[in-house]
Amino acid sequence: MTFLARAFVLLLPLFLAACWGGKEVEWKQKLTLHLTTPDGPEVFSTVTAIRCEAVYALDINGTKVICREKGEALVAELGDRYLFVLLDGVNVGYHGAFRVLSRDRGYKDYWRQIRLSDGQVLDVPRNRYPMFVSFEDVTDPTSVFEVDPDDLAGVFGEGYAVEWLTITRVSETLTKGQFAEPQFANILSIQSTLSGLNRYDPAFPEKANYLTLDSFVKKVTTQ
Repeated sequence: MTFLARAFVLLLPLFLAACWGGKEVEWKQKLTLHLTTPDGPEVFSTVTAIRCEAVYALDINGTKVICREKGEALVAELGDRYLFVLLDGVNVGYHGAFRVLSRDRGYKDYWRQIRLSDGQVLDVPRNRYPMFVSFEDVTDPTSVFEVDPDDLAGVFGEGYAVEWLTITRVSETLTKGQFAEPQFANILSIQSTLSGLNRYDPAFPEKANYLTLDSFVKKVTTQ
């Protein structure tokens, strides 16, 4: 391929994106976990920010919406253990609970409906739940394990259960600082995966083994 041909292939998406007029939108959303516990109902939440951009995509010869999230995972202290509802806000909200707002009139109308839904509490469909995890020892990242949202009692004891998970478009400040607690220092120091595995090992097939820091704290992550 000649230099001019390569340049054309590389620059064409940028040129077409400019012609199409890339659009973007940003909002904050609150994920709220409602639990029953031996001491009665408890509620935990986190506020994250979502930014979506509509760009021209050469692979589909049309507009593609790319969304990014920043913020912190939901942290629930249950007895002497912690439950984490990991970051997955684009799938939970944009591709999940917020879909009930869509009128199938394109992404611009969908974005508008999300913005207009400020304060409206929506149930997160069970098939859009983020991953739930805990640690045998929260100071040891390698002790991470996945928690079944339908069986909290199996990990935390009798009387613990998920009632429901909701998401709400809000104007609140982002949740920050949860992981500043000393017991979470080793999680924040993760350089690769929690388990230390750098590639898939069939001897350790569990998804939790391959989690990274981005599952707990995100600055800018594309989804």
